Amino acid sequence: MTEITDTLRKAIDNNLYTCGIFLDFSKAFNLVNHSIPLQKLESYGIRGVPLAWFESYLTNRKQYVALGDTDSSYQTVVCGVPQGSSLGPFLFLICINDLPNCSEFLSIKIFADATNLFASAKDIKSLELQMNLELKKVKERCDINKLSINLKKTNYMIVKSLRKKNVNVNLNTTNQDGSCHSLERKDHIKYLGVIIDSALTWKYHISYVCAKLSRNTGVISKLRNYLL
Repeated sequence: MTEITDTLRKAIDNNLYTCGIFLDFSKAFNLVNHSIPLQKLESYGIRGVPLAWFESYLTNRKQYVALGDTDSSYQTVVCGVPQGSSLGPFLFLICINDLPNCSEFLSIKIFADATNLFASAKDIKSLELQMNLELKKVKERCDINKLSINLKKTNYMIVKSLRKKNVNVNLNTTNQDGSCHSLERKDHIKYLGVIIDSALTWKYHISYVCAKLSRNTGVISKLRNYLL
């Protein structure tokens, strides 16, 4: 978070436009194809018995649904990494770790399934054109890794100085059915618990924190007579 906001602040100081695309993956941990992390582990040098351990960990898992006194039959889990485990997030990161290799133009920041794309330029139209080209590359790499981007929840933000006028930008990519989908532009986005706005004024985050503090103070106020 510190690195991202520092980069955005420097871009504003240099009078640049910055486009940030905040990707949202559909059921990221649940849709990991088992063969993908195993192939990548092997390419990273994990072979023989250690690779067999990972394969045993991922494959032939069973699950069932219990409702009251009724249990469903066991079914084999054909994709996804076990959540609540130490290896689950690691195996997901193995799948997505090479995403930055698909673009020399973008600064790609990855924190678990929170993946963001950033780029800056003086001319907003050239930035718009380049971001559309790079977004296509990112989507192609995600498709290869069998990671599904939720385009309805994927948004973008143009970060700029307050002195710069607002400009229209259109970022789009293709749905799985081949149709064109335009990303929704936001003037503030919550990332890792912090609300970043398009001018780095922090006004939305300050309001969010104040509202949260006000609610908690109200609860404490009502409890004070019982705790003293």
